[in-house]
Amino acid sequence: MANWVQDHIDANPDPKDLNHYPITPEYLKGVTERSDERVSEATKPITPSGQWWNAQTDKRKQEWREMVEFLGKDPEDLLLAMRQSFPNNPPMRR
Repeated sequence: MANWVQDHIDANPDPKDLNHYPITPEYLKGVTERSDERVSEATKPITPSGQWWNAQTDKRKQEWREMVEFLGKDPEDLLLAMRQSFPNNPPMRR
């Protein structure tokens, strides 16, 4: 399965190149600990809020998942933490 972060890095293989890492989309800056301009190994994903999650399109949710996977985390772990923060664990839109 393709990953937009890895695809960008593969297309810009020189780590000294300013464009080596992709620019963090604005909508993903709210779900990272370090909202740097570019997604890199230093980027730390945080648990999204249910409000943030439900406001995203399916495409954006997939891009979030791919970013989290690139960063070495399991997106399902963060989604579980999000669901556990809900009162009474209401159903989540996928």
